[in-house]
Order: sequence, then structure tokens, then C-alpha cells
Amino acid sequence: MPVNAVTNVSADGERADLIDAYMHPFLGAPYLWGGRTPTGVDCSGLTQMLFMLMGIYLPRDAYQQAEEGDPVELVDLAEPGDLAFFDNAEGRITHVGIVLPERRILHASGRVRIDALDQEGIFDAEQGKYSHKLRLVKRVRRDSDLRGALPVSILSSYGAVPVSSHPPFSYGNPAPKQ
Repeated sequence: MPVNAVTNVSADGERADLIDAYMHPFLGAPYLWGGRTPTGVDCSGLTQMLFMLMGIYLPRDAYQQAEEGDPVELVDLAEPGDLAFFDNAEGRITHVGIVLPERRILHASGRVRIDALDQEGIFDAEQGKYSHKLRLVKRVRRDSDLRGALPVSILSSYGAVPVSSHPPFSYGNPAPKQ
């Protein structure tokens, strides 16, 4: 049984940096129900693994993860590292992703991808429509700072490419031409 997550006020910049480092091996990974590695992962497996690398232990399923942390009242107040949850027509939590800077979200839907996030949900630019309806945003933290985070090299045990081999990630903003 997973340890319940707890909340505190750790440095948001540090969390954003860790997410940026840890997400690279997962980007583009195929969706695999029940998966938790860069060779195949589902939405809650992605959040569980990235948070575990930061020393935060979340339950396995999206609806269970939605019970953790403190609510963020408006999506405009969401910070990098907050968890966004999405529901189906019956109102059940069926999807989760990690809020990134610039109103973006990292999630696994078909593959691990980054899409736009707003008060309605996830906007899939490739399809030109919303793919998931936003239900709530939660802020989940450790009871101390993020010094318990694991080194990125831990992903090599899953056959992941080291983050140093990836170009800097810009969240959709191209690098200035020199």
C-alpha cells in the first residue's frame, strides 16, 4: 500500500527543474495501461513515477491520487508540479497530468505528450479540440523540501536515455536563433 502524500511549502522552482529533468525519458513513450516506465506508461503511472523520483509517494490510480494534496481553486493559480485531474461523463476521475509552466500539461494519452491546459481542460492542438475535461487541480508536496529526490540516472535502470542527451526543453517556445 503506497504511503500517503503530505503537503508543505517547498520551493516551486526546484520542483519545476526536477520535473523538467525527469520528464525527458518519458516524452513520446507509448501509452500502456498499467505501465510505469519510459517503454510504456499510463497517465497515473507517469505521475506516480515522476513524483516518486522527487521523493513523493502517490497512490497508483488517478482517482486515488485525486484524494491527495490541497485543492487549487483556479487553474490560473496552478503551479508547475501541481496535479490536474479530469473526469468522464459520469463524473469519475479517469485522467491525471502534471501542470507545467506556460499553461501546459504533461500527460499520457496515446503517448506521453505536452498539451495546452485551461479552465475547460486539455486542448489537443493536433486534433483541434479538447481531449479531457478538467475536474480539479491539487497541490501535493512532501513534508520537507525536495532534497530526497532521486538522481536522474535512476531512470537508466529502466533503459531510459540520460537527460543530458536531450536538448533543453522550451515548453513550445522555440529557442532564439543566433
